Amino acid sequence: MPPLSSYENGGCTQSGPGLYDRNLTGGALKKSVLLLIACLAVAPASVLVESAPYTTALGYTVELPDNYDSTGTYPLIVAIHGYGDHMGAYVGTNTQLCPEGAIGLYPESPFPFENEGKIGWTWWLWADSASGISQQSTKEQSINWILSCIERVKARYRVDTSAVFLYGFSQGGMLTYEIGVRYPGLFRGLIPAGGLLDLKFDSLHQFDTLCRRLPLRALHGAYDDVIEFKADEASIDTLRNRGMPAELLRYPAKHEITQEMTEDARDFVRSLVSPDPRPLQPIPSDLAAAYLTDTSLDARTRFIYQLGSRRIDGGESLLTAVMKDRSAPSKLRQTAYSALIKLATPTAWQTVKAAQRVVCADRLVPDGNGEKAGLKPDDVIVRYNRRAVKKTSDLRDAIAAVKPGVKDVAMVIEREGKRLTLRLPPGRIGVYLSERVR
Repeated sequence: MPPLSSYENGGCTQSGPGLYDRNLTGGALKKSVLLLIACLAVAPASVLVESAPYTTALGYTVELPDNYDSTGTYPLIVAIHGYGDHMGAYVGTNTQLCPEGAIGLYPESPFPFENEGKIGWTWWLWADSASGISQQSTKEQSINWILSCIERVKARYRVDTSAVFLYGFSQGGMLTYEIGVRYPGLFRGLIPAGGLLDLKFDSLHQFDTLCRRLPLRALHGAYDDVIEFKADEASIDTLRNRGMPAELLRYPAKHEITQEMTEDARDFVRSLVSPDPRPLQPIPSDLAAAYLTDTSLDARTRFIYQLGSRRIDGGESLLTAVMKDRSAPSKLRQTAYSALIKLATPTAWQTVKAAQRVVCADRLVPDGNGEKAGLKPDDVIVRYNRRAVKKTSDLRDAIAAVKPGVKDVAMVIEREGKRLTLRLPPGRIGVYLSERVR
């Protein structure tokens, strides 16, 4: 394995329509390892930029945990981005899903396309009679590319090969399903979000019995209008009927990844990496009294979290009261919000839907643009460049929408009940965000 101060890069040459031979060499790197492979690609379908041939970049990012030690081993979190997205958007996923320390791998998809004047990325192309390229052939290339990235990282870094997790959103969620059920021996768990299983089991694609020992937790918004919830529900039924330990969690969300989804993905990884050997203790019926007795925030948070996992008389009313109590600590109210989602009762969902959410600065990157502009932890981000920010994806879209040549933008924040306007350069702010109950 190369030392932490090394990086890898290399080049590739085209050997056929969309097929590449990759020759990798060693070089120098830091905590985040970015592999970029310059490729001369011929556009094989109408969705590609029409001016091809053109030069693009294919690669993957490896992110090492802060506590990385070459004498130990670490879980591997493989995150697959969605249609039109890119690998850079998933940096930090290893910490989100495994705060105890994991290696992150974020592959870039091989196929760029033009999207409203910008370059986006897709994992497969749709059939184009002029080129003769099929959706399945390009999907197979992407699958092989992802598998090769996993093998390279396993060969170069201290990966616990019994703790490799595959996580993806939207198109990446579809690939999480397909790669996982086709190669179940490679993974400890699968986490598709906003996806579905686009694979039929037949004589050519037989169900691998190893899947019966591969846990899967699917995350999906009930109001998803891109990939409908019922389509994912059918996917889970297909796998369950064949004996796979698969579950589907439903959220009051559209086609997006919410903070609650991330938390449930984290808990899924944690339960498989560090299962608690102690038997679960029944929660006492007088939990409300226990909640009032122990005043420590951590203890109360544990109580609240467990209320969302088990049906207890009076539990929902207590969760609702905590979430609506603006004098309660933010962490406690957020935990109550997540617990109500897990309860999934009609009244709990009504409470969740009515809750007002805000985007907050969780922590700042030292010397980043946000810190230099005066942004502080717990500041509520209200607007960016005249666009309202109601969820983290709104801020990301607002940053991407800044026109070229703009030297600075206005960001409206709320701090201690007062609104302030900060000015900062466009682009990366340097802030870790969280969505909280107002």
